[in-house]
Parts: sequence; C-alpha cells; structure tokens
Amino acid sequence: MWMARVIVFLVFVTILLSIAGACLFVSLHIGERTKAPNYSPERSQLPTSQEPEPPFDQESMALLPKQVWDFEFKSDMTGYEQYICPEDTDGYITLVNTYFPLDKAYVPEDLTNIRDTRSGYDKQKIRLYAAKALEAFLNEAKAEGVTNVSVTSGYRSYSLQSYLFNQRLQQFSSLGKEGAYAAAAKIVNPPGSSEHQSGLCVDMHNLTAADVKFAATKEAQWLADNCWKFGFILRYPEDKVGVTGISFEPWHFRYVGFYHAAVMKELGMCLEEYTVHLDEIGYYKYS
Repeated sequence: MWMARVIVFLVFVTILLSIAGACLFVSLHIGERTKAPNYSPERSQLPTSQEPEPPFDQESMALLPKQVWDFEFKSDMTGYEQYICPEDTDGYITLVNTYFPLDKAYVPEDLTNIRDTRSGYDKQKIRLYAAKALEAFLNEAKAEGVTNVSVTSGYRSYSLQSYLFNQRLQQFSSLGKEGAYAAAAKIVNPPGSSEHQSGLCVDMHNLTAADVKFAATKEAQWLADNCWKFGFILRYPEDKVGVTGISFEPWHFRYVGFYHAAVMKELGMCLEEYTVHLDEIGYYKYS
C-alpha cells in the first residue's frame, strides 16, 4: 500500500516540475520578445552591421557602401575621397529653414572659390569640403557628357538674402503684407533661413536663369540621379514641396556628405524629414 502511495507522490511531483519548467520557459521567451532593447553603442560604431540592432531598424542605416570608391567613375577621383566622405560624418547635416534659422552674423570660416562659377558672374564661394566635393561631382558630370552646367549662386550673406527677399515682397505687394510674405517665402527664403548663408549649397543649371523647366533636361536628370554619390542632395524636390515649404528647385543642391546623402536616398526623404527621422531613432544621442 505504501509503495503505491510513493509512486503516486513521485508522479505528482514530476507533473508539478514539468509544469513549472514549462512556465519558466514561456516566461523567459516572452520576456526576450517584449523587453526594450538595451542598445547604447559608441558613436564610432554606427552603423557597422548589415542587420543593425534596434533602435537602428531602418534598412537605410546599413544598406550602404561605406566607401564612395565602390562605384566606377569615368573621371579621376584621386584626392577627392576625403571631401566626399568627410571624417566628420555629421558636420554638414545642419537643417536651415524658417524654423531653424542661422544667426544674422553667421559667416562660414572656410569659404572657398567654386571652380565652376559661370563665366561673367562674380566668383561664387562655398565651404571647403562642399567646394571640393562639387569639383568631383562636376568632373564626373563632364565625363558623362554633362558639359554645360555651371554654378550661378553659392554662399549668400544675410544682407544679400534680405535684399533678394525684399525684392520678392515688392513683387507680391498686391497680396497684402501677410500674403506677400507667404508668396515670397515659397520662392526666396527669408533672411537667416536660407541655406545659401550656410555655405553648403549651390544653384547650378544650364539656363539663362533658374527655372523649373531645367528639370526636363538630361543634365538635370543626371545631376539629380547621381548627386548622392558625391555627398549632395537635391534639396527641394517636387514631391516634397508640402514638407519643405519651398517650390520645386531642380537647380538647388545641398552638400551633406556621402553617408547621409546615401541614407536619404534609400529612405526617399528630404532634409526636414531626415532630421526628424534621426531624432526618432536616437541617432543624435550618440553624435
């Protein structure tokens, strides 16, 4: 009789242990699936994997060649890599617009003559790294048959931007003060909010004056398709007017450096969207 009781007891204990083990297994695995990721890499580690860990769960942060020389160029790129892929990866992505204006007194310290300034124009300038990357960009453009594009505008001072904006205000004066301001701001950035003051952008085309019809040319298409390989973005795309608040400008290119230009291309984002994206994924915490 006692033997039967012992057997029943052992069976009962075995069942309890099995149930407890199963519960523990489920608990551990649910915990692994639901707990917040513990991810705090050093800045130098971003990104390193083809399958990045959270919070960097966007394909764009990993699907990229880390060297611009992964491409085949027709022109000689010797000496340009350091400018296209700056060591200071995040030093050129500052957002400049009406919400994030530059100080009235801001003037870049490294303004450099643009080699491809249009004949008959005052020599245009932009910041050093942007200027050298632009040289590489237009060297390759020429090698690809895009030989008639030149730069008509680079760095603009706060005072020059004020002058240009006031001209537009007068043009739309019939709309009233608020209406004129809104209409002018879609075409010319108000002083302080222009990327031209940053020294990181250029207007370049092959027309007598900047016009949206440039977008229909083979030259504009090549520039738009290839600018990212040299660290530039088309700053005001046609499909992002509602985000940027600026009319489509197929002639306006902004330097951000190769890495971020390539990520933005993968994501299909303009700079306004991209800076929000970087903040949301926690990128700036490690910058």
